[in-house]
Amino acid sequence: MTKLDSPTTYFTQVRSTTTLMLEGYICDRQLASPLSPYLSACAGVYQLRLLEMASKQVSVQKQQELQTQYTNYKNTLQSLAQKAGDIEQEIEEHKLVIETLQPLPDDRKCFRMINGVLVERTVKDVLPNLKTNSDGLKQVLDKLLMEYKSKQDEMDSWKKKNNVQVVQNQ
Repeated sequence: MTKLDSPTTYFTQVRSTTTLMLEGYICDRQLASPLSPYLSACAGVYQLRLLEMASKQVSVQKQQELQTQYTNYKNTLQSLAQKAGDIEQEIEEHKLVIETLQPLPDDRKCFRMINGVLVERTVKDVLPNLKTNSDGLKQVLDKLLMEYKSKQDEMDSWKKKNNVQVVQNQ
């Protein structure tokens, strides 16, 4: 038997090998034969292993459910971030067009594409519509950002509740 260095060592070894901790020592059931001096220290190891094996199937199913939930959260957050990025880009395009059209005279001709059709208008007609659209896009962006933050908070509380820690593969 070997003395444990830390609880983390024990946790890692229990997860990765067939070891159990009894009173601060590691007891390997492969070493525990009927003639082994380890047998007395490892009493009940086989019963505990059977219980552990039965709970592993439940644990694997729980891990798969948690992984699925985590993936759903990440996909939702990624989707919201993508939509927010698209809307930010449209807002910038609107801003650029507004800045370009503002110094021009109101009766100057300009062209606007509506549903794939290029329509001739005047600056006076187009500018108010562009400002209205830009303001609407800003409101939509604000709502998306609020939804993103709320979903992020929901995910963080879910991770805390289920004791989920993300491990980066290197």
